Amino acid sequence: MMKFLLPSLLILSFLSSCDGADDSTENRVNEKDTTTVEEIEISEDEISLKEPPTPPGGFELIIPDTALLKKNYPKGNLTMTQGYQYLSAYYDSIAPKDSLEFYEQSQFLCHFYQEFEHGISYWKSSCGEEGGAQERITFPKIDDNIAKDFVNTLFYDPWNTWTTDLKYEADGAGCYYTIKQTTDKTIIDIWCGC
Repeated sequence: MMKFLLPSLLILSFLSSCDGADDSTENRVNEKDTTTVEEIEISEDEISLKEPPTPPGGFELIIPDTALLKKNYPKGNLTMTQGYQYLSAYYDSIAPKDSLEFYEQSQFLCHFYQEFEHGISYWKSSCGEEGGAQERITFPKIDDNIAKDFVNTLFYDPWNTWTTDLKYEADGAGCYYTIKQTTDKTIIDIWCGC
């Protein structure tokens, strides 16, 4: 048995200072000022500590803490994009990076693929000489609004706008985000460049 202290009544003394309060209201409030605190016993069976129910698809997208991600973002690491950093911070990888390609005469990856728990995958390619970079994050099926909230949170850019329900685009150079739905997957395609 657990014991909790709870006030038996709420004290509303601020009501007496309201304009137009009559004497009877003031007297009722003053009567409540003498309220004591009671002990109420609640059994552990009455307290539910269960996690919220899992959505019908069995997967719930974790909304990122962008301040924490930015604080821990390694400067100068060309393979650690915002999307990849999010996945690495919130989900366990189930396989090493695959399909590796490196920038010419460099140790920096310009192309790779990696799988994470829950059927999540990440693909990046920026090896082309034209300078554009492509990424694809594939999640189990999630609602369009949740996917949009995710893009707005992780990839917010004051220069971007939602040009359609599922396209978050820059006006000129910048990054472009497209949400695509299949029967069992939600795909976020990202292209950045001039």
